[in-house]
Amino acid sequence: MIYTWRDLAKSSSEISFNNTLERLPEIDFGLPGSKEAFSFKISPGISSYSTKISELNQKHLAPMLEHAKKVIPAHKHIQTPIYLMATAGMRLLDDDSQKQILYRACEFFKKNSIFYIKNCKAHFNVISGEEEGAYGWLSVNYLKNRFLPLINHTSEQSQLPSQSQNSLLSRSTTGEAETFGFLDMGGASTQIAFQLNSKISDISQDEITKIKLMKIDGNSIEVNLFVTTFLGYGTNEARRRYVESIASKTPKIADFEYPVISDPCLPKGLFVQVKSNNFVLMGSGKLDSCVKETYKLLNKKEFCAKPPCLFNGVHFPTLNLKNMQFLGVSEYWYASNDILQLGGLWDMFKFIKKARDFCSLDWNSAKSKYIDTPGIIEDRIRLQCFKASWIITILHDGFGILPELFLDSNSDVDAALESLSRSDHKPNFHSINEINSREASWTLGAILLKVSESIPNKRDFNSTLSFIRLPKSSKKSGQTGDEDFGAGIQETTPDSVLKVEVHIKFRPF
Repeated sequence: MIYTWRDLAKSSSEISFNNTLERLPEIDFGLPGSKEAFSFKISPGISSYSTKISELNQKHLAPMLEHAKKVIPAHKHIQTPIYLMATAGMRLLDDDSQKQILYRACEFFKKNSIFYIKNCKAHFNVISGEEEGAYGWLSVNYLKNRFLPLINHTSEQSQLPSQSQNSLLSRSTTGEAETFGFLDMGGASTQIAFQLNSKISDISQDEITKIKLMKIDGNSIEVNLFVTTFLGYGTNEARRRYVESIASKTPKIADFEYPVISDPCLPKGLFVQVKSNNFVLMGSGKLDSCVKETYKLLNKKEFCAKPPCLFNGVHFPTLNLKNMQFLGVSEYWYASNDILQLGGLWDMFKFIKKARDFCSLDWNSAKSKYIDTPGIIEDRIRLQCFKASWIITILHDGFGILPELFLDSNSDVDAALESLSRSDHKPNFHSINEINSREASWTLGAILLKVSESIPNKRDFNSTLSFIRLPKSSKKSGQTGDEDFGAGIQETTPDSVLKVEVHIKFRPF
């Protein structure tokens, strides 16, 4: 991704204060007036090169660098910072593999370009799941103008102690946060982030993610979030775990024989050979059965070391998420819209019906119907039934953002839907890909924080500027100094690799 923003050294008299985007730094996508694409994506992801490191430069890094050189004026290269921020696919790798890839990437960019790199540690890293969630939360609320009440409040109450301000900022007249909650579903992990309010009592300061942003007038706003990540709960990793669970229940037979096992999460008539486990999956295309199977992947009965827990033994504060508005990106959008054409406000009944209809198609019919659709590849068609089921499971029975469908894996889908139809629940979830024609990506939140860091504090030039302060329990990997890169190189391959996009951001001076 390529971003530009105003020169904040200009006189404040040139800056309008009519809306949120101008009270916080105003960030644009790409170059103003340029028709060149500001987004560049390449597959496979960078983590896939852990076992073929010699191919990393030419097959992965070079195409991205050439795109950046093409889009950004040559005389601006030396003044343009460039960042590589890797996500869950890289988090699945061991530390030595991460360091090796980051070192190679940094050295490649320094050798083959003059883009500004202060040091490798600052510009090339693997961000934690909590950081990814916090950046995403910043991004969607920035694009939705949801910081406006916070900004107005700090302008009116600038003399209040910061603690009092923050307590007031986190509440609307109803006592609930005015900002949107954020959900991101990738291939390897899923994140949830939302603003905390004063009604939550079972959360300690050590579990709070604190965000401080500088407005362009030099004043700051502060927000407390709860952010958590579930590695292994992205769609690709969930599918891998699902196949492993099937393998664990399959009796071993002669090496030359491959047992055929029915899979309700694959289209009818599709046969998939699982070579690593010596069996064949035969699609039966039954959404209801697939949802019951994906429910088991939540690991609801996992030991909870610090109650209360949501699923997989992960602590989560006690609150009713059904009263909050959430926006979901990435696979929440793709699984809803690419084939089913149901992106936007979540309608459970329409989603179930269209997902059932799709899952019941035989493989040849599904492939011929959708393969020529722009942006649809065969892998999307093959896994659509599973991914639709997984999204249903996570939203309703995982995070509980929507009413629960099941009390256990033996519950009936139609009975659950009948119960849901009698409830007074109002839809509170939207899947999105863009907001006001701008991509809803966590990368915008990351660059917003970096731009905000350049604004001096109006009251105290020596005070801490913008930051994200993560909970103490959050582990950040892959962020090592130059001297640590490449130590103890060990090439390994993760079981499943998320397509990691490398995001290029710059500022023309």
